[in-house]
Amino acid sequence: MFRNQRTHTALLLLATLLGAGCNRSPAPELTVEPWAHTGAQAPYALTVPGYWKSEDPKALNTYADFAASLDETLYLIAIPQKLPTFPIPDARAVKSASMEMMQEAVAEISIERQGDVMLDDVLGVTVFFKGTVAGERIQYITTYITQAGWGYQIIAWGPAELERRLIEQIDAVLNGWKFSTRDPVASPPIKVPDEITEEISAEQQALDALQLEGFPTLPEETDQLDSDEQVDEENVGQEESLN
Repeated sequence: MFRNQRTHTALLLLATLLGAGCNRSPAPELTVEPWAHTGAQAPYALTVPGYWKSEDPKALNTYADFAASLDETLYLIAIPQKLPTFPIPDARAVKSASMEMMQEAVAEISIERQGDVMLDDVLGVTVFFKGTVAGERIQYITTYITQAGWGYQIIAWGPAELERRLIEQIDAVLNGWKFSTRDPVASPPIKVPDEITEEISAEQQALDALQLEGFPTLPEETDQLDSDEQVDEENVGQEESLN
């Protein structure tokens, strides 16, 4: 299910790029004050530089919760998605699924570099790559991050010749990214008494792994044997009393 939703998202993004990625109209009037966006679907907020123009997210992508443009040349969308509970994908899993679909949907993709990024003290990953859409080379900067059960794709793009400007602008936008909730504080680790020093056998480790993963385990054979022996002893005792 996670992969299918990502496939749909990547294809919708491709359609968006075909329709909007190359439209270069005169720059709109600039505003001085930054403006704020609060996620309608997911727990995040964003302070956007005033010269970015708010766009209708659904007009660009069905799953987008935020969209903005600059000079109708650079575009940015944020796609939040509630993550499955088991297994829980991390930022790199979200990136791998998205990039796999992008490589199928966008021609001549060339990944230039990728690395870790921090958004509001949460670790994510950013990928810089170029692709060809409708015969034009497009520069992409995509950021993937997970927090509090939500995954986020933050996708920016524009003409390849404006790469430097796109990088500068996206840095400014991402500096205003904040999460409005935090993951629960983890419980402290359980302290094992010093006197317990026995090593766990490989068989017991395998059994514990099955239990942790939610697989049912059968009663141990020794427990069943003890129960059978107890029944036999009771039957013997009854026979002796009758005699």
